[in-house]
Amino acid sequence: MAKVSWEDVINRLAEIVLPAGFGAEPRSKDLDSQSQEQTVQWTVTVPVNKTPLSFINIEARGRDASNPNVEVVAEPDSLGFVVVERAELNLAAAITDPESATDRILTIGQNFTVTADLQVDGEAAVIGEDLLRITLPEGYGTAEPLEKTTTPGVPAKWLIRAPNDPTPIQELTVEVVDRNANDENTNLPPPLTPNPPRVFIPVQTQAIGLNLAVLTDRKPTTVARGATEVPMFGLRFNNTSDAQIDVENVTLHLRDKDGNELAPNSVFSKLSVVDYRNSNTVFEQVSPMPANNPISIDFDPVLSVASSQQRSIEFTVDLSPQTEVKNFQFSIDSPRNDIVAKDVSSDTLVTIRDDSSGLTLVNAITPGLSVLFDANLEASFFNFPNPFGNNGHPTTKFNYSLEQDSEVTIRIYTLLGELVKTFSFTANDPEGKAGTHDGTIVWDGTNDKGQDVLNGVYVAVLVTDNGKATTKIAIAK
Repeated sequence: MAKVSWEDVINRLAEIVLPAGFGAEPRSKDLDSQSQEQTVQWTVTVPVNKTPLSFINIEARGRDASNPNVEVVAEPDSLGFVVVERAELNLAAAITDPESATDRILTIGQNFTVTADLQVDGEAAVIGEDLLRITLPEGYGTAEPLEKTTTPGVPAKWLIRAPNDPTPIQELTVEVVDRNANDENTNLPPPLTPNPPRVFIPVQTQAIGLNLAVLTDRKPTTVARGATEVPMFGLRFNNTSDAQIDVENVTLHLRDKDGNELAPNSVFSKLSVVDYRNSNTVFEQVSPMPANNPISIDFDPVLSVASSQQRSIEFTVDLSPQTEVKNFQFSIDSPRNDIVAKDVSSDTLVTIRDDSSGLTLVNAITPGLSVLFDANLEASFFNFPNPFGNNGHPTTKFNYSLEQDSEVTIRIYTLLGELVKTFSFTANDPEGKAGTHDGTIVWDGTNDKGQDVLNGVYVAVLVTDNGKATTKIAIAK
C-alpha cells in the first residue's frame, strides 16, 4: 500500500518495482483521484522458498500540468522485507509424568499427567489460541476442564486418575476442536497435522506391581562346613508405582541338586536377612532352623518400599559344622504366593514382576547351587571346573579355606615334578585372608612364561603357614 500526493500534475501513475521471483498484476496503476492524493495497493505474490532481505520500490510520476512535455518524478520509496517459511502446526500428545507411566501401562488408581502441544514448525510466528479437548476412556477421571485453550508452542496439561480396577487397552484422545491461532503474515490458521487433528494414546491399567531382581554376585559356588554369615543371594525390590508397598513375608524352600527337599536344621544353624549394602543391619533371623520346609520369614516391622524407590536385602547363613549334606540350593517356588507384598493404602496384595521385563513372575526363582566341603585345608583344596581348557571352560579356579591369615603359595607341577606355574600371596593380600576362597585364584593353563601347557594331568600344591594340600588338575583342550 502506498499513499501518493501531488499538485499541478497530470497523467499520473504509480508503479511497483519487485525483486526477481515476486509478482503483482498490474504493476502500474493510474492515479485518477480528483483530489490531490490517492492510496494505491497491490497484491504481491512471493516465492515458494524463503529469501534474504529484499526491497520493493514504489515509484510515482506524471506530467507538469502547465507544461505537459515536462515529466515529474516523485522521490521513490522502498520497503525492506524477508520471506520466511510459513507456520505449520503439529499436534502432539503423550503421558509425561510420572516416568513410570510413560510406557502407558498404569497402576490402578495412579495419577498421571497428559501433555498436549501444538508444535510450531516454520519461521513465521503464530498469534492467538486454539482450543483442545481431551476425551477419557471409561473409568478414568480428572478434576480439570476437559477443554483448554493454548497458544501454539505452549503445552496444555491434564492431571488424570486411572481406574481403581485393572482394564484392557483403551484409547485416550486429544484433539483440536476450535482454531483461532493464525499465521502472523497470512492472518490465516496454519496447516495442521494430523488431519483430522486428533491424537490417540493407548492406556492400560494393571494391578499395582513390585519389580524384583535376584542378586547373586556375592553368592559362593562352594561353602565350607561351619562357615558363618555366608551370603547366599539377594533380592532387590523396585517400586515403580505411586503407592507405598510393604513386604511382609518371604518363603524359601531348601533342596539338593536333584530336587530332593532337605531339612533346613540339618544344613544351617541360622539364617539372617540383612541390608544388602550394610550387613550389620539385620531385618530378621531364623534360629533355630525348622526341621521341615518351607522356611517362612515374617518381617516385623515390615520392609517398606516407598514410591519410585528401591530396597535390597540379602540372605546369609551359618553352616552347621556337622552337616553331611553335599550340596544345596534355595528356591522361591511361587513368587506370587511366596512373596507377600501389599499396597499400604488399599491393603491389597501386589503382583511380583521381573524387574527387567516387567512381566509377572510365574516360575520358581532358584539363585543357584552351592557345594559343601570340609573346612580343613586338605579337604577344602580343589579346582573347578576339572578338567578345563576347552572353549566352554578356558580357565579353572582354586578353592581353599584358611583358618587364619596366612601366606599362600600354589605351585603347579607336571607328573614328572617339573614346575609349571607359581602363584604367591602374602597374608595381607585378599588371597591370604582367613575364610573360604571361592575361585579368587584362576589358572588359564599357561606356564610362568605365558606359554600354553600341553594336555594332561598336573599336580597343584597349596602351601600355607598351617600346612599344605594337593589336588590333581586335568587339561583337555
